[in-house]
Amino acid sequence: MNNLHTPFVQSTRPFKMLALIGAILVLTAGAQAEKPVNLKKHFTPLYRNFSKKSQTKIKILTGPRAVKMGKAQLPGRQWTATGGNYLLKLTIEDKAKFELDKLTALIEQLPSAYLKACYAVSGKGQEGVAVYAAPAGAGEKGGKSSIRMVPRTKSLTLAFEMGQTLVQVAERKDKTILDQWSKAIAADKATVSGKTKIEPGKDLGEFAQLYAVCLGAGGKHLAALQKLSPARFALWKKILGEPDPKAAAAVAAVKAEARKIPAWATKVVSKAQLAEAKRLDVPVAFVNGVGIKFVLIPSGTFMMGSAATGVEVARLCNMPNAQPGWFLDEHPRHKVTLTKAFYMSVHEITQEQYFALVKIKSRKGEEKPKGLTLPAGVSQEFRGADKPMIFVRKVEVDTYVKLLEKWEQGMGRTYSLPTEAQWEYACRAGTTTPFFFGKTISPKQANYDGRYTYGDGAKGTNRGVTTPVGQYPPNAWGLYDMHGNVSEWCSDYYGPYEAKEAIDPPGPPKPRNNERNVVRGGAWRSYPGACRSACRLQGWKRRTESHIGFRLISPLPGSSKTPGKK
Repeated sequence: MNNLHTPFVQSTRPFKMLALIGAILVLTAGAQAEKPVNLKKHFTPLYRNFSKKSQTKIKILTGPRAVKMGKAQLPGRQWTATGGNYLLKLTIEDKAKFELDKLTALIEQLPSAYLKACYAVSGKGQEGVAVYAAPAGAGEKGGKSSIRMVPRTKSLTLAFEMGQTLVQVAERKDKTILDQWSKAIAADKATVSGKTKIEPGKDLGEFAQLYAVCLGAGGKHLAALQKLSPARFALWKKILGEPDPKAAAAVAAVKAEARKIPAWATKVVSKAQLAEAKRLDVPVAFVNGVGIKFVLIPSGTFMMGSAATGVEVARLCNMPNAQPGWFLDEHPRHKVTLTKAFYMSVHEITQEQYFALVKIKSRKGEEKPKGLTLPAGVSQEFRGADKPMIFVRKVEVDTYVKLLEKWEQGMGRTYSLPTEAQWEYACRAGTTTPFFFGKTISPKQANYDGRYTYGDGAKGTNRGVTTPVGQYPPNAWGLYDMHGNVSEWCSDYYGPYEAKEAIDPPGPPKPRNNERNVVRGGAWRSYPGACRSACRLQGWKRRTESHIGFRLISPLPGSSKTPGKK
C-alpha cells in the first residue's frame, strides 16, 4: 500500500477502546490507498460486446494463387488485399478448410492502424496473415514470415499477435521500446490482466487487445483508458505511429498492375473494349484462379436474329435436305440492348480447367482429382488438357460454377453461362453478317464439317473431332471458337423470340416440362449453316453430348449476376 499513515489519536477512554479505534483507522486507511486498477476487469462489458461491428474494411485485389506454406511447404492459397492504406497478404492452408470471408471478418473487427502489422509481414516471399490447419503447422519454425493462426483463432488473439508484430516494427527504429514499456508499466497504477508478475512483451499484447476493444466501443472508453493508464497509452500510440509511407505506393502498384493489359490480350482486344475499360475503370482482361482468361465485352445494342429468311438460309446451306423450317426460330429479328458490360471467357472451358475443381470419391472415401477423365469409350482424339470439355450436362455446368465461385471467394466475382442474347452479341462483336468473318466461312477459320459449304464458301476436310481451343482466328473482341469446335450451353430455356425490342433479356420463362436449353455456335460435326451467329440449337439439359461444351461470363464487380442465370 502506498503512503499509509496512521494518525495519532488522543482519548481519555480505556486502552482497549484506543486499540479498537486504531485498528479501525488502519483498515480505513488501507481501503483508501490506491490499488492497481485491473483494466481488463474494469472494461469487461466492452470485451463481451467486442466484434459485433467492423472497425475497418478489407478488399481483395488478386488471387487466389496456389502457394507452399511454412517450412513444411504445406499446400495453400493466397490472396492480396487492401485494408485502409495497407497492402496485405492472406494465406490459408488447404487442409484448414477455412473460408476467406471468415478471415477477413476477423481482421475487420480490428482497428485499421493494426493492419500495419499485417503489411509488415506481407512482403515478397511472406505469407501475411496465415491460417494453418493445426497448431503444429502454425508453430513450425522457419519458413516465411507471417502472423500465424489456426481456424479457432479469435479476433482478440489476432490483436495480441498484431501488437507484438508492431513492437518488432517499432524496434527497427528504436531498440529500447520494450524497456520503455517496462517503465510505462511501473509508471501506471494499473495492470491489464490483474497478474502481479508482468512480462513486458505479453503485457503489450494484452494492451493491444484492450486498446482495440475500447476503440471499437467509442471515444469515451478510449479516453477512460488513457486516464487509467496514461504511460502505456502514450507509448502504444507511439508504437502505432503514422502509416508507412511505402504502404500506399505498394497498394497503388498492385492496382496499376491489375489495370495493365495482359500480354496475351494486347493482340486481341479492340479499341472499343479499351475505351469501355477506361470508362468503367476496370481491367480490360484478366485470368482467374484456375487459368480461365476473360475479356471485357462492352455494353451496347445489336439486331438479334437472322437478317435472311428461313428460305434464304436453307438455300445458302447448299444441302439437299436443308429445310426452311429449321431456321424459323431465328425470327423475328429484333433490337436488343445490353446495358451492362460483362466479361466472357476467351475460350471454351477446357478439360484441364474443368477438372481443376471437379473431384470424385475414391474407394477409400478420400477426395482425389478426377484428372482428364471422360466417359469410357470416348476415343483418345477427344481427350486433352487444352481441348474443350464435352459430355457435360447443364446441371454439371451449374455445379462447376458453384465450385469456381467458392474457389474465387473474396474476389467479388460471380460466374454463369451467358444468356442467349449475350452470346450472340459477343459472337457478332459489332458485325451483322452470318459469321463474324463475313458472309461465309471456311475450314481454315473454324472447326466444323468442311465437306459442306455456306454460300460461296470453300470446301475442306471433316476433322471429325474437337481441336485444342484457340487454334483459329478470334473475333474483334478476342473470343475464339465462337463458330464451331463445340456448341455452347446458354442459360436460356429454349423458346420463341418476342417481336419487340428487348433490354437485357433473360430469355423466355421456364415452360412446363421443358428440359431443353439453347446451345449456340455449332460444333466439330456441324454443317456450316449451324455455326452462324444467329443459329439457334437445342440441348437436352440432362444429357451428355460429344459436341456440347460451354464458356462462362462474369459480371463486373458490384453488378448482379446475369438475369438469365437459372
